[in-house]
Amino acid sequence: MKDLGRLFGPEEVFSAMTVYDEFKNTENYKDNLNIGQLLSMRVKGMTEVPESGMRTLHSLFDKTVEDFSVFVKDPSIFADRVKTGFKNPVDNLSSEPMFRDAVRIILLFTLMEDKKMIMEDAKQERDRIINRVMSVVSMQLENILGGVAKSLISAKENMDLTDLDVKRLSLRVIEVFEDGLETQLMIDGIPIENDSDIKERLSKEVDSNNTTDRNNPMYG
Repeated sequence: MKDLGRLFGPEEVFSAMTVYDEFKNTENYKDNLNIGQLLSMRVKGMTEVPESGMRTLHSLFDKTVEDFSVFVKDPSIFADRVKTGFKNPVDNLSSEPMFRDAVRIILLFTLMEDKKMIMEDAKQERDRIINRVMSVVSMQLENILGGVAKSLISAKENMDLTDLDVKRLSLRVIEVFEDGLETQLMIDGIPIENDSDIKERLSKEVDSNNTTDRNNPMYG
């Protein structure tokens, strides 16, 4: 697994999310693959992750916030979900055929370029290891979401937030480094800087008619 982690590291994971975002916006994507365009989407350095590569990650952040708000409202709901085989946001993404196809594309490019394989050999090797690579991808994404969960738990405990308060939270990546990400906690889509800022923002009522407005990052 360590070897696979070196083969398909964070740069490859963000490359796959960038390709996945492209697939989602391409009608009949399998019939309209532009190999040159997809190849250009490979992330060559963590400081160069494009916005399209972040959109999928931010949607995972939002789903984590949504799930956490459910837990805050009623912890027993999660116990019931576990019994029924509930999948977390990463599991749901990893099980999507479209996301798997995006990983397959990037893995093929990686094997051809980094391992100097010809396409046919690379395809065979890709198909041999794809399931284990998907596990590596899931582990990397779960590690990122683990940090998000810690931020949410900290905010909830420090501010004694209700489930409705939590729903107003979101996190966004504001800077990318070679060894990690810096995220920004937001309320109603507006960045917050300190605990007093949180209290002030949450003290303001939100119009219930606008809770699903498309400008709300939770629904964007």
